[in-house]
Amino acid sequence: MENKSNKTVRKQMEKKSQTYFGLKIEDNGKFDALNVAARLFLCPRITPEHAIKMVDMLVKGSITVEGFRERTNDFIYELVSLKNSPTGITSIMRNKLEAWEKILKAPTQKEYEYIETFFTFSKETLFGNEQKRDDNPLESPVSMAAYVKQYVKGQDDAIDKLAVPFFLHHDSKSKNYTSRIKTPVLLMGPTGSGKSEMIRHFAKICDCPVIRINL
Repeated sequence: MENKSNKTVRKQMEKKSQTYFGLKIEDNGKFDALNVAARLFLCPRITPEHAIKMVDMLVKGSITVEGFRERTNDFIYELVSLKNSPTGITSIMRNKLEAWEKILKAPTQKEYEYIETFFTFSKETLFGNEQKRDDNPLESPVSMAAYVKQYVKGQDDAIDKLAVPFFLHHDSKSKNYTSRIKTPVLLMGPTGSGKSEMIRHFAKICDCPVIRINL
């Protein structure tokens, strides 16, 4: 059985530990835990796994508070530079939120309000129109293409063409692949044109895996 002194120590430790943006952070009085978590969530280059490690390093003193702020400031400036191009922010941050939810959890309304107050990023600025995200992209090739166009810009013609075979694939899948329709697609274009991003979003809609082989 746990004795009284151990219970007291455990309770004191629990009081010092708080959770923000899904990150459990031990408050040692040297930094603002909420501000730390908000910065890690906003930084587009920091994965949830990396965020957990950085919190641990910060609590243990492996990195200084000043060093942490400088490092995260550099990343957050990337979002600031994209403010005049909201589509750039939404594409990055929707991917970040998706990864964040799998490992940690989505921010609360109060946490979003904190981001807007202290970092001037509203939820709509970060993720775009929530109503658009709720539309059913599986109704037709047109709705499927419209969904992908929210994330990939400047490739509308390619997206419209890809939507047809992907929609047929999903239709075949819904019929347990009894359809004989099989349409191979060759997608070509320069690096950075959005080929992988398009395929990734179409695959997400159809709930099928993407296998990448780099040669």
